[in-house]
Amino acid sequence: MKKIVLLLFTTFLLSSFSFCQEKPSKLNRFAIGFNLNRNQNDFGVGINFTSPYIAKSLAFRIESGVYFFQGTSLLDTAEMWSPYFSNRIGVIGRTPIIKDKINVYTEGGMILMIPNINFSSSNIQFGGYGVLGFEFCITQFVVQFIEIGGIGTGAMADKCFGNPIYSNGFMISGGMRFHL
Repeated sequence: MKKIVLLLFTTFLLSSFSFCQEKPSKLNRFAIGFNLNRNQNDFGVGINFTSPYIAKSLAFRIESGVYFFQGTSLLDTAEMWSPYFSNRIGVIGRTPIIKDKINVYTEGGMILMIPNINFSSSNIQFGGYGVLGFEFCITQFVVQFIEIGGIGTGAMADKCFGNPIYSNGFMISGGMRFHL
């Protein structure tokens, strides 16, 4: 935990002394956002926090969200829609396509899930993810984004018929970020 705090502190410190620019972009600042997600077959909503960019191209992102697994329990024949929590921490590499209008980025990192006891006997599940994203700058402080990629956790709903996997495979996300 101390290493993560030290890493985030160092990131914020370095970004405040970033390379000199004639006109600094507002899009290199700290950002907070919200997103709608789909991990495999699970719908989710989340919030994300992005560190200021180092050298206008490298940043760190933390995201937390709630997802909804749809399945049939071994104890009941009715379909259930059970929430579970997912947390991600990743590194972002960004390149502008059209300066201060459209950016493309890649992001990859670790994921930590807290499954619901209604469909899984696991208390915690680790994995990884990677995405390719596009940011569309609406104003000098607001961007809309869409990202597609993959997620791998090995998570199985072992308390449901057929032990289906969840939160594995294709993922897509979209939302807005506000640069402070």
